Amino acid sequence: MILKIHDGIKSGSKDMKIATCTVSRDGFGDLSKSEERISLLYTVLSKSEDLHVDLLCLPGGYLMAKTISEKEKFSQAILNEAKKHNVAIAIGIDTEIKKNPSSDWLDRIKKNTLPWFAISWSPTENILHSWRQRSVTGRDQKYSSDDACAEERALPISDGRIEVLMCGEIFNERIRKNIVSRKDDLTAVVDLGHISAGFRVWAGMKKLAEGGLTVLCSVHTDGRLGQKYCYTPSGSMSTRAPDTTFSGPPRLELKAWSL
Repeated sequence: MILKIHDGIKSGSKDMKIATCTVSRDGFGDLSKSEERISLLYTVLSKSEDLHVDLLCLPGGYLMAKTISEKEKFSQAILNEAKKHNVAIAIGIDTEIKKNPSSDWLDRIKKNTLPWFAISWSPTENILHSWRQRSVTGRDQKYSSDDACAEERALPISDGRIEVLMCGEIFNERIRKNIVSRKDDLTAVVDLGHISAGFRVWAGMKKLAEGGLTVLCSVHTDGRLGQKYCYTPSGSMSTRAPDTTFSGPPRLELKAWSL
C-alpha cells in the first residue's frame, strides 16, 4: 500500500508521489556493473510510471563512472529514459569510490570538488542538474563555503518543490538552516545516501523534520527489507515494507510515498 503523508503539505494541493529505494550493494562502486544497474533503472522507471510516481529517487553512488565524461554519458541516457516515462528522477553517480575520511576530503570540500553527484531532472522544469556533494560529515562541514551551503537545490515537481541532498550533506548545519528557511516553498526533502551501515541519517532527518519538513531517504543496504526512512513534523513514518521489489541484481525495494 502506498503510504500517505500530509504533514506540512499545503491544503488544496494534490497528492504527489515520491518513490524512494533501498538497493543491495551488488555492483556498488564497481565500474563493470554500471550497465547492469542502468538496465534495472530502466525497468524501475517503467514501473514508476505504472504507479503514477512523480519522482523516483535512487541512492548516492547508484552508478559508478570512470570519468566526468562517462558520468555525462550516463546522465544523458537516464534523462532520455526518464523523459520517455515522464517521471522525474534524482540519482547518485560517483566518479570515485567513496572511501573513509581523509585529509584529501577536506581540501576537496574547500574547493567544492568532491567526486559524488546527484543527477536530477523533472519534466516540470526540463533542466538536467548535476549537483556535487558539498560536505561529508558533521565534522568536516566547517570547510564547506557559505556560498555552497546557501545553494538552493529544489526540483520543481508538478505544483511542488523537492529539495535534493547528497548523502552526508544532511549533517551540515548551514545547509539544514538554509532549507528550513525555505520550508514554506518546499513539499519535502530527499536525501540520496550511499550506504546505510554506520550512516546515522535519521539524526539529520529528525533535525529537518523538527524544522517543519517531511524528509525521505534512498540508500544502499546489505540486508533485505532495509529501513525506508521517512520523518515528518509529527514524527517517524519509516517502514521496512516495500510496495514493489525488483530481484535484480542489484535487489531493489521501492516505497512510494503520497504527500
